[in-house]
Amino acid sequence: MIGNVMSSLGSVQLLGGDSASAATTLSEARTLGDASKNARRGIITLLLGVAQLRNGNSAALVTLREAREQMAAQTSSYDPAYAAWAAAAYAAALAPANAEEAMRLARAARADLLASPRAGSVRLGEVDLLAAEVLEHAAAGEARGLREEALATFRRVYGDEHPRTRAVATLVRATAAAAP
Repeated sequence: MIGNVMSSLGSVQLLGGDSASAATTLSEARTLGDASKNARRGIITLLLGVAQLRNGNSAALVTLREAREQMAAQTSSYDPAYAAWAAAAYAAALAPANAEEAMRLARAARADLLASPRAGSVRLGEVDLLAAEVLEHAAAGEARGLREEALATFRRVYGDEHPRTRAVATLVRATAAAAP
């Protein structure tokens, strides 16, 4: 039970942009979830991996690989939106070492989510942002388009005043200003 509470707190910290605190909280939630064989431990591990990725922690690649494996093994709690988010996050972590494979994984994650019943989920915005990170070097125009689609998703689901929407709007403005 406490692992779920810790996971929820870590998720809120991550959503609020405090990825350093989220990583600490989610690391503890993961330990508790693993010990209790929590059915959500794949999602907890995903959230930890995303926090690590946002912090530039090299452990993100391994954590996200483990999240994908855990989620695939927990068929009773499988959610295509979280599976796509995990695949896109893993692709973003993999991109520095294997850009070609990362691009393939990111595109597949987005396509899988769009083909699922959860296509309207806010997770589409997260997948689009991660896919844009992967594509930035090879296809900057496509990356900008994905960021704008992510912003539209966050506005639709959360509204303009939500912290995640504001953060993505700032990112879209910054990348547009830096574009040649």
